[in-house]
Amino acid sequence: MVVRRAVPAEAEALWNIRNQAIRHGCRADYPPEVLAASAFTGRGMARQILNAIKQEARQRGMRTLMLSSTPDARDFYLKQGFSVIKEGTYPSSLAGGTLRCFEMICEL
Repeated sequence: MVVRRAVPAEAEALWNIRNQAIRHGCRADYPPEVLAASAFTGRGMARQILNAIKQEARQRGMRTLMLSSTPDARDFYLKQGFSVIKEGTYPSSLAGGTLRCFEMICEL
């Protein structure tokens, strides 16, 4: 797989991929009626994309990355070098309520 910067023409397709990843990865956090299965789980693509993001951030002189993770993705980010700063919630119209999240940081 080649990781590269997205171009504006790909925005809609990338948004759809993002939504599919959320629906699949967060099954336990969403009602069944809003979920759809993803065909790309377990292929290491998320790790490759995150590594490319880290490399780009380093090249731009950034020293840290921060993100908000769902409970289902927390362990993935921990394995990728992130640590939890705090636990919180955020509103989700897709889920029809608030969802738990973990504020996380990674030192580059």
